[in-house]
Amino acid sequence: NMAEVEGRETAHAAFDKYRLVADWRLLLLVLFAPFGLVLLILRLFLSFQLFVIASILPKSSFVRRVALRGCSAVLGLFVTVDGVENRQDACNVVVCNHVSVMDHCALETILPTYQVPQLSLQTTVSWFWSGKRFGVSDRLEDVVDRTREYCQVEDVVPLLFFPESTSTNGRVTLLKFSSQAFELGVPVQPVAIATHRPSILPIAISTVDSSCLTDFLWCLFYPVTLCHIRILPVVEPLSGDTPANFAEQTQRVIADALELQISSLEIKDKLYVANEARGESQTRIDTRLAGMVQQVKEVLPHVPVDVIRRDLQRTCCVDTTVSNIVEGTIRFTPEPVPPAGRSSISPSPLKATVSDKRNCSSSGARSVSHHHLTFAERKKAFVEEARRRYLEKHGPSSDR
Repeated sequence: NMAEVEGRETAHAAFDKYRLVADWRLLLLVLFAPFGLVLLILRLFLSFQLFVIASILPKSSFVRRVALRGCSAVLGLFVTVDGVENRQDACNVVVCNHVSVMDHCALETILPTYQVPQLSLQTTVSWFWSGKRFGVSDRLEDVVDRTREYCQVEDVVPLLFFPESTSTNGRVTLLKFSSQAFELGVPVQPVAIATHRPSILPIAISTVDSSCLTDFLWCLFYPVTLCHIRILPVVEPLSGDTPANFAEQTQRVIADALELQISSLEIKDKLYVANEARGESQTRIDTRLAGMVQQVKEVLPHVPVDVIRRDLQRTCCVDTTVSNIVEGTIRFTPEPVPPAGRSSISPSPLKATVSDKRNCSSSGARSVSHHHLTFAERKKAFVEEARRRYLEKHGPSSDR
């Protein structure tokens, strides 16, 4: 219908499919390439110094912010800011739209924060900037309670959330905000980020299927990336508001500041656009998703298929979905495991636990020779490790 067509068109417009634009400016890019490679190499070494500064100096240090701003400029990232008067120190939750891999780096030069990894986006970038975790091995309710307690403490470093869970090109629309930051029920500080590059060299900041690493390397290659940060007034939850309503209210505030649309697009829509850009049909996409569901089902046979499929549509990654299930961040009702499935795990849950404890002592040796194992051996080791972690978390009774 018309709504689906418009949604598809918006999804295609929200992401850049290609890194380079095929026009006369490619000639300038070819001429610049030798200088860009030199910049890339030099900036790689300088980025290590940026990492050291970010790791050693205290988060709230003024010296750290000045040093990060200087290092960011050397790396080609120039940051401007307005709306500083809207910043409220008592607000410990910062919510920001996501445009590039350098968003947190740019924000660190203005407002030090701990990034809270999204359940579907746990990248090395979050680790690089000291991502804050609140007990990923606990129940989701406990994690939310612990995070809420942290946010109610005075004089702490604010938490940073990217509720879109993935980046867009920042020109058309905001993706649907996840409710992770809004389940806390505390006021949030919206921040709008607009990132662009001079049009003389046609290199997109990110593409629909690019990785954080390739986006970072292209940023080092490009002479200048301009980032404008706008701190918006604090948004408080209304009485009786659900987390979804609170998220939509904040999404609208940021969208209005950036003059963008709001949409119900999610990370799964980005996956479909990426697959179409690679020439994959919808049937092939569904087939690949079904294969990923089967892989997770083989590892965790007690988890319902619809639960696995729903999380895979968000994460697009078998490993991340298995981790989410094993760590208890996904709520579900276990389904009975056929006798054949039980026998493939172990004669009894108690024996499985004992056997897994024995295997723990040799896990380090296995990881060293991981690349020399056959596919079947790697798969078996992965299955055993996932089940061991689940048993440690929930106990043998959870499979009954």
